[in-house]
Amino acid sequence: MHWGVVDGGGYVDPLRLVQRAEIRLLPLGARTLSGDPPPRPPAATKLHWPVTQPRVTSPYGMRVHPITGVYKLHDGVDLAAYCGRPIRSSAAGRVTRVGAHGAYGVQVTVDHGMVGGQPVTTSYSHLSLGAV
Repeated sequence: MHWGVVDGGGYVDPLRLVQRAEIRLLPLGARTLSGDPPPRPPAATKLHWPVTQPRVTSPYGMRVHPITGVYKLHDGVDLAAYCGRPIRSSAAGRVTRVGAHGAYGVQVTVDHGMVGGQPVTTSYSHLSLGAV
């Protein structure tokens, strides 16, 4: 699984924002009982791991791409996860995208609002399916 984080417009290393926390995911297009969109999630200070017993297989940063051989930015962290293992959002947020996304394969993107004082969006890629 590829875990990417954008804070305010640039990719950042997800590992610098990690902590344990409770989360709440709302389905894409969810509405409140009044029919209004749900409010933005409360500000979090840190993210938590999207998988249990995480093992980093490729860290964030510059690297030689394992398939193309090109030296470029790896814009997230790859985590080992067994096929079918649940992937959980790193913090409360609103799902903004679910579906195939080029080389990222099946991807779920979540807008978390503010985390540590910055607007943060996370993405979870190379998934076997995108159920939310």
